This record gives sequence, C-alpha cells and structure tokens, in this order.
Amino acid sequence: MGDEKLTATPEFQALKTQHDKLVAAWRAGDRWNADIALTAWHHAAPESLEAFYDGFEERLLKLKKSVG
Repeated sequence: MGDEKLTATPEFQALKTQHDKLVAAWRAGDRWNADIALTAWHHAAPESLEAFYDGFEERLLKLKKSVG
C-alpha cells in the first residue's frame, strides 16, 4: 500500500503500527486490544481508508456479541 516514499513517512509508519496491532489482536481473539487499536487508528487515519476499516469495526462488534 503506497510507494517507498509514502511508506517511509512517519504518518504511514504510525498507521502501519496501529494496523499491525489490530490484526494481531484480532487473530488472537483479543477483543479489548483490537478495540483499542481500532480506536487509535480512527484518530490517525485519512478518510480514504475509513471504508476499509469500517469492515473491521463491524466484525469486531460481531465478535463482541458472540463471545459476550
């Protein structure tokens, strides 16, 4: 996602860090940390990526409901 110039920016690196935390928590079934990572991501991400992460948010809500 993005060229070498973009991926080297601090903004991209911050988003990548949040994305990696979100995916790791999601895969571990860690709802709490997934929610924290998603919230942090929403504060840093550009509008162009909102639709992509809205899907994560919907799945996280389903996970929360299924587990309790």
